[in-house]
Amino acid sequence: MGASRGVLCDSSAVLSNRYQICRYGGYASKLASFNRGFVQSSGVARPTLFVIFALDLNTLSGSNELIKFADDSTLLVPEDSDTDLETEFNNILAWANTNSMVINLAKTKQPIFYNPRAGPKSLPPAISTIERVTSAKLLGIYIQNNLKCDIYFKHIMTVYSQRLHTQVTQKTRSQFRDAA
Repeated sequence: MGASRGVLCDSSAVLSNRYQICRYGGYASKLASFNRGFVQSSGVARPTLFVIFALDLNTLSGSNELIKFADDSTLLVPEDSDTDLETEFNNILAWANTNSMVINLAKTKQPIFYNPRAGPKSLPPAISTIERVTSAKLLGIYIQNNLKCDIYFKHIMTVYSQRLHTQVTQKTRSQFRDAA
């Protein structure tokens, strides 16, 4: 791995000698030690550690692109790539297995982007473990396979409408209290 010894030692301290107790409905499990994964809601530590550990995660083909942001990765494989999507995805699964990491297949999606004027030429073979979708949310933005933005705009308008409704309701309640 391309990280310095100091970074690896600091990372090791965060990932080792951790203990957990699960509590539910008045019951508690025994204290258990674990040394894998990242602490949820660990702020900067979890995404930063992922970036450090993922330094050696690369595509097999120079024409394919792997975009890493915090603890998310996006694989882009163009139609004319010399390495197909399934081979690239199996490479990522092998990397995750080697590094004792788990790919959340329930969150893994496969949109196939195409020029809306030309339409999709030919679809690549489906990967059985990945859901093929017409749109996906990437870093908070909905991206559609036909490169249009109507789903994203609808989402923004829905959020705006909900917030406006909340503000109007709060203002009306405030005016009602002030009048009483």
